[in-house]
Amino acid sequence: MKNFLSKLKLIDTMVTELSVPRDRFARKFRSLVDEGSLDLIFSTFEVFDSSKNEYKGHVGINDFKIRRRRKLFDTRGGLTIASGTFREKGDQLVIETEITAITGFIIFFYSLALFVYACFFIAILADIANDSHLFFLPILIAHALFMLGIPYFMMRRAVRKMKYDLEREFHYIANVAGAHS
Repeated sequence: MKNFLSKLKLIDTMVTELSVPRDRFARKFRSLVDEGSLDLIFSTFEVFDSSKNEYKGHVGINDFKIRRRRKLFDTRGGLTIASGTFREKGDQLVIETEITAITGFIIFFYSLALFVYACFFIAILADIANDSHLFFLPILIAHALFMLGIPYFMMRRAVRKMKYDLEREFHYIANVAGAHS
């Protein structure tokens, strides 16, 4: 399943190597992430929080799991979750990260939408004797493609943007943490 989602570009991975000690990097990274739940339901009023940090989640000494903080009028906030591990290889810090847009809410949304569209499709085909109902079939297919395609492209863009942002953030943290040696 992961291979299929990777081909759809809804899951992406990256490996970043930096010249900074793991504990110093994790400490600086933790200071840029607000500790909290990653659930979409519990983040409803997060837009009114006054924190300046861009990310919310958990950062430990060996691993992390974060998402972008939701902001008012921000359409991509909270769509992707990045999880990864820190390990040292010689004098290099290796960060292995997986970015995914597949959350419980997205699975529920697509399951419900596919069920509803399948029911309408079957209802139209079951009444095949009435040719006037066949007029709705192309409209139903176009509507389904639109309603399922827009979130798909939004998730793809969110994964790509999160990967870009994290690469920049990791290099920034490494420069700041390395400067305070």
